[in-house]
Amino acid sequence: MHVTAARQAVGMRSGAATTIDERVARRAERQHGLVARWQVLAIGLTDRQIERRVRDGRWERLSPGVYRIVGAPATDAQRALAAVLAGPSESLACGLTSLALLGVGVAPRVPSICVQPSQSARTSGAATRRSPIAPMDRTLIGPIPATAPARALLEAAPLVPDRVLRDLLDEVICRDLAAPSAIVGAIRRAPPGRGRSGAPRLLAALQPWLEGVAFDSPAEARLLRRITGWGLPAPVRQHPVRLSDGVVVHVDLAWPSDRVGL
Repeated sequence: MHVTAARQAVGMRSGAATTIDERVARRAERQHGLVARWQVLAIGLTDRQIERRVRDGRWERLSPGVYRIVGAPATDAQRALAAVLAGPSESLACGLTSLALLGVGVAPRVPSICVQPSQSARTSGAATRRSPIAPMDRTLIGPIPATAPARALLEAAPLVPDRVLRDLLDEVICRDLAAPSAIVGAIRRAPPGRGRSGAPRLLAALQPWLEGVAFDSPAEARLLRRITGWGLPAPVRQHPVRLSDGVVVHVDLAWPSDRVGL
């Protein structure tokens, strides 16, 4: 959230926090303008005081037990964290929501969260799935607990067309958010059944990377995949070409025998 929004909402001074509202505002600053009921109870507010702040228009109730400090801008990250805070303990943003928090793809209209198999799948304002998540498949994206990029790809795989899945995968790898081996590891750690339903499509999209092809960018990956799909011969990558002035440049993709380069 904007750094000053929560402070302005309670008239907070720039010095050390001395009141409960100031401590709440500091918490909200770190959480995209949000606080959870259990957090403010721990700070010292009572349920009656919480309700008074909602009635006074200082706080907005987004879901049971989750509040937005009025003035904090609404963002995709805020909606994702609100869904996590509204869910059971250890809830995680997952799938397309987790990827979007990293700047990969587009955030879904309804945030996705993952909860433990024994927990309720009913969470206000969220699409909820039950699945055990190994510790190494968990991460923090800012203040938001989320599934790690490799696991998020597996969760997203059943929900998007093949072309979109390939684009998500290529961007994750090209940005060094997850290595191909890490994605294979996430697939192996996922529970059988629904937890691995997207594995075949994700492995198919991953195959060029597993064969040793190292793309330099998602755009190059898309082009090479299309060239293969069109049935054209595989190009030579980074082919050296000597110009008339003797300078050597490298063409991204080339078919030297046909004197064609891109």
